[in-house]
Amino acid sequence: MKRTLTLMWLMLLAMPSMAQEAGLRLLFTNSAAIITNYVGSGTVLTIPDRITNYVGPGGVMQTFPNGIPITGIADYAFQYKQSLTKVVIGDTMGSIGAQAFYRCDSLGEASLGRNVTNIDDSAFLYCTKLTGITVDAANPSFSTPGGVLYDKTQEKLVTFPAGLGGAYAVPTSVKTFGDSAFAYSAVNQVTVGDGITNLGGMVFYSCASLTNLVLGKNLVGIEINPLQGCYRLESITVDEGNPAYSTVDGVLFDKLRTKLIKFPAGRGGTYKIPDSVTQIAFQGFYGSPNITSVTIPASVTNIGYNAFALSQNLATVYFGGDAPPDDGFGFYLNAKTTVYYLPGTTGWGPRFGSAPTAVWNLHIQSARFLGGEYEFTIAGDAYLTAVVEASPTLAPGVWSPVSTNTLAFVGLSSFSDQGAEGLPIRFYRLAFP
Repeated sequence: MKRTLTLMWLMLLAMPSMAQEAGLRLLFTNSAAIITNYVGSGTVLTIPDRITNYVGPGGVMQTFPNGIPITGIADYAFQYKQSLTKVVIGDTMGSIGAQAFYRCDSLGEASLGRNVTNIDDSAFLYCTKLTGITVDAANPSFSTPGGVLYDKTQEKLVTFPAGLGGAYAVPTSVKTFGDSAFAYSAVNQVTVGDGITNLGGMVFYSCASLTNLVLGKNLVGIEINPLQGCYRLESITVDEGNPAYSTVDGVLFDKLRTKLIKFPAGRGGTYKIPDSVTQIAFQGFYGSPNITSVTIPASVTNIGYNAFALSQNLATVYFGGDAPPDDGFGFYLNAKTTVYYLPGTTGWGPRFGSAPTAVWNLHIQSARFLGGEYEFTIAGDAYLTAVVEASPTLAPGVWSPVSTNTLAFVGLSSFSDQGAEGLPIRFYRLAFP
């Protein structure tokens, strides 16, 4: 019997116990406690270094005279705690788990003790009012200049507080970013230092205020789409000395400009892809709410998955060549988009990438020379746009744009060339905008 009782006692000590003190629920293992949840409603929470009382199995209050240290915060422990405005974490805390404070929408300050040595990159994800993180100066693992969380050597930027707006220049000492370093932040301009060689897929995720991004000369890798959800981004600039990337008019390309990597989602109006481009990257135009028209040259033979998806106001796509392979999702959830292709090109069906297709059927009619001007009517489908180009000969390479005409709802537009007076001969043609 004595041996049986002893085994049962050892088993009880070994079993982890859920506990609660000041709204904290704890898991006890190996003479230490880990916070698993918070059920309190306080606004300012100071997490104690040690816990002396807890409610054990069966609701019995138990006491530890010397206290048990709280050494960790589990994944998701404080997520969605709307009451918290400030949290102070003591010196016994060693680790903070994944999304530990996710969507703590009122959290404005976080103070960390000297012995925190492990903080998951997503610990403060989506804390949109967080304006500063501070860590004890004696902490050997982390530092927080300007309220931004870095490792001690400032070679890794772990977390940029989401509520900290304005412009930010990443120090050249920084070599890596946390997986979601700037995600959901209010920053409006970021200059990435020359120490960064790679951008992860969540680094700038849903930075809804970001308008300008400057990339350094040593960046050589970009994963998937780190700018997804940056709906106000107007310009991307890359250092001219960068060996892997280039930018033209704020649009990001590979160095040779054969691949369009990212069109800034905040840009509106019309856009003509350069003739050098052969590929549009995965989500290249994804989530661009303001763009209305895109012209794709015949050189493009590959369009990445979801390349134009969620661009709700994209009405016209003019495609100059044969149909590339179609994955069915290129224009996903774009109710207004129609893809127009030229007569004589091949591979086109009634739909392309979930968008309906139509032949670009504009043509010239009723041409005449009157009062020193060449005049004619452009006819075709309503609201289509054409560029009128002119040349003194039919030779290639000497055509120049004269005007851009959009057909009215009746499918007609009038053209006159006031610069043609005195010219004995003049050739005209219609081109994609």
